[in-house]
Amino acid sequence: MDLYKQLCMIENFNLNLITVKFGELDLPNSTVFVLLGISIFVFVAVGLSSFRLIQSAFLEKED
Repeated sequence: MDLYKQLCMIENFNLNLITVKFGELDLPNSTVFVLLGISIFVFVAVGLSSFRLIQSAFLEKED
């Protein structure tokens, strides 16, 4: 294969792993990945904060 055909194949190769449609609104994959990343980050942060809060309630205070 020559270089032109390879570039055409790469150009035509479309990575639509996640297609999200809300009615007539199409969200790009990058938007979906950013929202998913933010959601996971917030979920982990809240879980960690809750764990530390519960853990501190059971610790004995040294007064």
